[in-house]
Amino acid sequence: KAPPLEVIRDYYGEGVAFYFAWMYHMICWYVLPGLFGLVAYIVRRYRGDTVDNCEFTPFVGLITFCWAVVCNRCWERRESELAYKWGTFTSNDEDRRSL
Repeated sequence: KAPPLEVIRDYYGEGVAFYFAWMYHMICWYVLPGLFGLVAYIVRRYRGDTVDNCEFTPFVGLITFCWAVVCNRCWERRESELAYKWGTFTSNDEDRRSL
């Protein structure tokens, strides 16, 4: 269940609300690589492979890299939406990240 960001923002401020929004975002996004890693682990154990001699290892790394890029971009979009909604959006990234 998503945290009540508006209530958190009203009581603690934007900085704390951004933290809770980021934590919820990451919790949701970590499910996919967790499941993919579990499947890769089960396949390795079933086949008797190690990380060094499994041909799926480079693909796991590539998928993890792509996931990280997409996850980061989606968070930047969500962060911008919240900043605009809460009136804290600035053109200077350094100001926004210091909240």
